[in-house]
Amino acid sequence: MYGKRLHEVRKFLQLTQNELAKKLEINARAYLNYEQGTNKPTFDLLTKLYKTYNVNLNWLIVGEGEMFIKTSTSDSHLKAEVEEILKQHGLI
Repeated sequence: MYGKRLHEVRKFLQLTQNELAKKLEINARAYLNYEQGTNKPTFDLLTKLYKTYNVNLNWLIVGEGEMFIKTSTSDSHLKAEVEEILKQHGLI
């Protein structure tokens, strides 16, 4: 499911897979695998999406809420928030 939502974010931003991968400082093939759902997004990728584009991680991971959020949080709070979302949905 997150692959489809990654695709939605990228299309909303009007970027190609290669462009978004470059902006997120990851390998283009790795990004493709995330978008296709072959690999699960890493914490590092989630953090970069959040910090760079204010992507709502709750929306990205479980499909709840809006695609983007307006506020930012500290790294430690962000990590705790992501872990809690993943735990709630049995993903870790």
